[in-house]
Amino acid sequence: HVRELEVLREGLPAELRDTLRRYEAVGDIHHADYEAAVMEFMARHTFRGDDVPDALFWAMQNLAKSPVYEAMYGPNEFVVTGTLEDWDRTDRLADIHVPTLITVGRYDETTPACAQTLKDGIPGAGIHVFEQSAHLANWEEPDEFFRVVGAFLDRVERSGR
Repeated sequence: HVRELEVLREGLPAELRDTLRRYEAVGDIHHADYEAAVMEFMARHTFRGDDVPDALFWAMQNLAKSPVYEAMYGPNEFVVTGTLEDWDRTDRLADIHVPTLITVGRYDETTPACAQTLKDGIPGAGIHVFEQSAHLANWEEPDEFFRVVGAFLDRVERSGR
């Protein structure tokens, strides 16, 4: 995931990339310019809609203040310093033996390449890429999202698993 985030960062305009690097280098990740660059990244790869739903705004505000998120992950998506920094269970994906649908947005911060790794590792898993979405297809493409997830659940129910 972290390697893929770097790929997405490289896709940002040079000015934003430079801003992120400059403030990370000096440890000033709460500077207004840095936070604005992070928000631009989020607008491209977390939620691409014009109107941020109240529930998403509330969740992002709470996450930003969460000592749990920072302890487990780090202060933001780019600075991974928490207990999950080296956590990798890719080698255990084959132990998942339940019907699994991997969903991912075309512009997702958890990139389609990351999602493909999950699909390839989980026996019989399916994958669906939401072509107009970032990380939150349920809000960005709700009709398509609920159609895809509903069809998956119907298939699972019919199969008896």
